[in-house]
Amino acid sequence: MAICKRFGYPDLFITFTCNSNWNEIKSFVEEKGLSVSDRPDIISRVFKMKLDQMMNDFKKKEMFGKVIAGRLFL
Repeated sequence: MAICKRFGYPDLFITFTCNSNWNEIKSFVEEKGLSVSDRPDIISRVFKMKLDQMMNDFKKKEMFGKVIAGRLFL
């Protein structure tokens, strides 16, 4: 609410979900002989890395223009 009050309403609302079939996840669990549900910590780490990269792309590479306000909620 504070961001909307200061900068106005957002132009984008982006949702980012995890896919257990991502190569990084599948290769790790397959080489250990596990299933994806056995290692939720790996899934969350890969998700966080991809989310951070996406936010970095938005902010640094200005894919959608200059970012004047942004917040990452986890």
